[in-house]
Formats: sequence, C-alpha cells, structure tokens
Amino acid sequence: MAVYDSFLYVGTYDSSGGAGCQVWSFDGANWTRVGSGGFGDPSNLTAACMAAGGLDLYVGTYNEDGGCEVWRYDGEDWNREAYGGFGNAGNVAAPAMLLEGADLVAGTQCENGCQAWATQAFSPLYFAEGYTGVGFQEYLCLGNPQPQDARVAITYLFPDATALNRIVVVPAESRLTVFVNADVGADRDVSVALESDREIMAERPMYFIYNGAWRGGHNAMGTPSPCSTGRRAARRNSSPSTGKSSSCANWYIGEPAVDNMRTMVSWDDPVNTDLRMSRRLCSTARNVAMIFSPPATSPKAWISSSINRIGLPAVAARRTTRASRRSSAADGRGRRAGASPKSTEAPSAPTFLTVVLASRPTSLPGTVTSSRDSSSA
Repeated sequence: MAVYDSFLYVGTYDSSGGAGCQVWSFDGANWTRVGSGGFGDPSNLTAACMAAGGLDLYVGTYNEDGGCEVWRYDGEDWNREAYGGFGNAGNVAAPAMLLEGADLVAGTQCENGCQAWATQAFSPLYFAEGYTGVGFQEYLCLGNPQPQDARVAITYLFPDATALNRIVVVPAESRLTVFVNADVGADRDVSVALESDREIMAERPMYFIYNGAWRGGHNAMGTPSPCSTGRRAARRNSSPSTGKSSSCANWYIGEPAVDNMRTMVSWDDPVNTDLRMSRRLCSTARNVAMIFSPPATSPKAWISSSINRIGLPAVAARRTTRASRRSSAADGRGRRAGASPKSTEAPSAPTFLTVVLASRPTSLPGTVTSSRDSSSA
C-alpha cells in the first residue's frame, strides 16, 4: 500500500494461483483497477510491497516460479524494472521496498537468506531557498539536452512539513519555465525537490523588489544531493564543497555579509527525519545557536550583519557579479572545491564589478591563486 500522486494504491493476492495479482487506486470516493493479471505473468501471485516517490510508483511481487519482480508505474503505463529474483530465482518475493533519496532499495525473501538490492530510481536536484512574498517572483528553469522527453516531478516543501507535488514534461532538446508563485500561492517560504527520469539542468531565478526599494535578482543551480550523515555519507567524497555534501555532513558557504546587507541561510530537509544543525562564522571561530528542524521542511536562519564581512566556512570560491549602476545581482559557484574551483561567467564591462569570495574553515595556512582566460569571446 502506498500514496502516489494523491491517490491510495493497494495490491492484491491471488489465492487461486492462476490469475495473478492486481493493483487498485482509490481517489477518496472510487476504486479503479490500474494493474491486473500479475503484470502479464499469472505467477506473480502477490503485489507484496510498494514504494512511491513524486515521479513513479514501484511494486515488488511474489513469484515462486521464476523469482520476484519489480514493476514501475508512471501514472499511465507499467514497466518491468527487475525480474528473475534479481538473478536468483530463489528470491521468491520482494516483501519490502524503500525510496531513500534517489535510491530504490528492495529486500528479498529467500530460503538461503535474505538479500537487499538497490538502484538509482531517478536523477534528483534540490533548491533550499525560495520565497513568493510581496515583490518576489520565483521561477524554475528546466533544460533537457537529451534526445528524449524528460518527466520531472516537482515537490514543493513548506515550513509546516506539508508538500505540494506536480509533474511536468520537458520536451527533448528543449526547455521549460515554471512560475513558482502560481503553483504555491503568495507569501510562501518554499524549498524544491526535483525528480527526473533523465539527466536535466535546473536553475532557480528569483527577481525581487525588497522592502519596496531594493530591486534585484538572484539565480541558483540545483544541487544533486542533500547533505548526508552516517554510513551513506562515509562513502561520499570528504572534501568540503559548495553546494555538495561531505562525509562529515558539513556545508560551506563563502559569500560574506557587508554593511547594510543581511545574510540568510536557507535549508531543505527532504527526508522524514529530524535535523540538528550548528553554524560557525569564520570571523569569530565559534559555534553559535544550534538549529533544530522538523522533517521535510524548509526553514531559514538569519546571520547577523553587524559583523563586517562575515562568512560561513568555505574552501570553495564563490563568484559573485554585481552591476555597479543597476541594483541587480547574479551569483554562481566554483565547479569544484579545494584544488581549482572555476567559474565560466565573469563580465568585465565597465558597469560590472566581479568579486571572487573565499574563506577557509581549517586552521591550516592556505594560498589562493587566480588566473584569467580572456581569449574566448
């Protein structure tokens, strides 16, 4: 049993042994059969378990003859993702299944001992910051360079742990713009989690008139994974990076606050576990307030601007470009932290000031060198 796309889905057991399992959906008033005949194989007697994300529904079966199978439902069609008991017909059932982040994990029943199998179910991207208050306009820009259409599930996460889901299609070798304000309504703090069946690009432009006086804009690239802890994090690269996770679950941000500016940290907790977080400012080298976040929320924390040019610890450089005669700004990140972060956009027109910001979270000395490539147009 699982909830997918606002419908309740349940699977059946075929006690006769000749017809195969079925899958039914419930919209709150009516039941509709969406799968039957054991997905084309009557030996699939039971729809033993289900797991649902924003993009697809997954069903694991019980099959004594050829081994368990895993089927995926996209709201219209069923597609087989695994069969033959994952290569061992003794795995007769997949009685447990879980979507953990972008990974689909299935547990099996076998007389020689259970097994656990995992695969990447979709390509994720995350955006922590978002706001649709007065004077703010937020967009999602999705680019699909693939030769096939891309299905993208957009999940909006709110501070009260509620969520809103929608699925869009980005045409092959094309793009799509989503107006977030129209989806979530006015005066909402919102984070975004994207699930795509193909590798796509995603940005989140935001344009604003702050306090009725400051006009500006900001753009952010989607990060491919949330910060992780525990054993899963230990398998990740432990180097500090901007917008990526590390084995010690640290995030690093290099851009400081200056006089008359306010720096705010937004984070997105897309999983159903509580989050505890602390933050440290490089200029003071001390821990400040511990932050507690309920699961699946998108809170914010203000960092005081009373200290001139403070920053959260960062090894990676973050490039910020500001227009000196226009109250707009666009910023980006170095592609890789540590050795040689890079940025492709750095206008040198007279009306632009390009600034590279870097901070170092360790006590070891460090040297930052830079080079320019002005040969390309």
